[in-house]
Amino acid sequence: MPKYAQLLIALTLALLSSGCATLAPTLPEAQPQLRQAWPVPERTETTAVAGDSSDIGWRDVLIDPRIERVVAQALDHNRDLRVAVLNVERARQQYRIQRAEQLPAIGANASLTRNGGDAAVSDAYSASLGLASFELDLFGRVRSLSEAAVQQYFAADENRRAAQIALLAETVNAWMTLAADQSLLSISRETLATHEESLRLTERRHQLGASSGLVLAQVRTQLETARGDVAFYSGRVEQDRHVLDLLVGSPVTEENLPQAFDDDLVALVALPAG
Repeated sequence: MPKYAQLLIALTLALLSSGCATLAPTLPEAQPQLRQAWPVPERTETTAVAGDSSDIGWRDVLIDPRIERVVAQALDHNRDLRVAVLNVERARQQYRIQRAEQLPAIGANASLTRNGGDAAVSDAYSASLGLASFELDLFGRVRSLSEAAVQQYFAADENRRAAQIALLAETVNAWMTLAADQSLLSISRETLATHEESLRLTERRHQLGASSGLVLAQVRTQLETARGDVAFYSGRVEQDRHVLDLLVGSPVTEENLPQAFDDDLVALVALPAG
C-alpha cells in the first residue's frame, strides 16, 4: 500500500475518533415532578385561547397604544439593553470561533505579477493551495470549549431577555403610577374647589349669624388641607414624569402621557392556558 494511502487512512481514523471522544461528563436530564396542568374544579367551564403562552410578545399584553409607544422608545434608547445585546453578539462570535477549531480549513491564494519596460512585457503567475492548521480533538477539549461557548451564548441571551423584561416592567409601572397620580391630582383639585365654595358659603352664613366661628375655622382648616393635597400630588406627578423620562432615555411627549387612570388600563387580554 502506498505511503500516502496509509497516511490518508490514519488521518481519517483520527478525525472519526476525535468526533466521538470527549472528556465532558454526561449529565442526566432533569425531570421535575410537576403537574402538567392546573387542577380544574368539577362543573367548571373553562375557555382557553389557542396557542402557547410562551409565544406571546409584550405588544400582545399592552392594550393601550400610548404605553406601547413609550415602551418601544425605552427599549430603543436604553444603554444597558444595548450592552446586553452586544454581549450576545460577542458570545455568538466566540461560539463560531470555537466551532472553527474542530474542522480543517483549506486555504488558497493566487497572484499575478506583470513586468514591463524597454523589453517585452512578461507575466508571472503563482498559486498555492494548502491545509490550514487545526487542532486534532482527540480528547474532546475543543468540543467541550464549544459547549461552554454555547452555554455562554445562552446565558448572555437570557441576560438580554432579563434586562428587556425588567426595563419593560419598570416602564409600564412608571406609566401606570403616573396615571394613578394624575387621577389623584384631579380629585384633589376638585376637592379643593368644593372646599373653596364651602368656605364662601360658610363665611356668608357666619356674617348673617347662622354659623359659629368654630365651624368657620373647621372649614378653613379643611381648605388648607385640600391645598396641601394639591401641592403634594402635583409634586408626585412631576416626580413620576421625571422617572418615566429617565427610563425611556428621552422626554416623553404629551400625547403619550396618561391624563387619568381608568378601568381600560387594567383590562386583561385573553391568554392561552398554561
